[in-house]
Amino acid sequence: MLLFADACARADDDGGQIDLTHCWPASSHSLQSLIFELNVHERLLTSGGRCLVVQRNSCVTLGRCTTTTLDGEQRWRYDERTGRLMNPWSEFCATHVTDPAEVGAAPPRWRQILMAQNCSADMVTGRPHDIYRSQFMSWRFINP
Repeated sequence: MLLFADACARADDDGGQIDLTHCWPASSHSLQSLIFELNVHERLLTSGGRCLVVQRNSCVTLGRCTTTTLDGEQRWRYDERTGRLMNPWSEFCATHVTDPAEVGAAPPRWRQILMAQNCSADMVTGRPHDIYRSQFMSWRFINP
């Protein structure tokens, strides 16, 4: 399982995104949808065998796994010390965000998702992230 604070990443096969949701009770979601594995080829796979892919618009979606030389969008490196998951192709980190499509909705409907964002600087101001901001980039793997 891939964990951010008290939320688990969940593979949303319908929308192709990675939702952040309550980990327990697991019965509310298929336990399989909460399983992720970072393999030796630097692919972050779901239990269904799909890979997390960074899009040019910073969205992280589920896609068919590839092993070609042009597959940088699917590579992830995990730093156990900081908890950061970084995609070397984009040099962005996996980040917990509120789905931009949901921002206009009432707060109870705000969908929390995983996106890729600049690891070290705010994309608008270019200034380094403060401690509060960087906490949204800290992940850990746990055994279910």
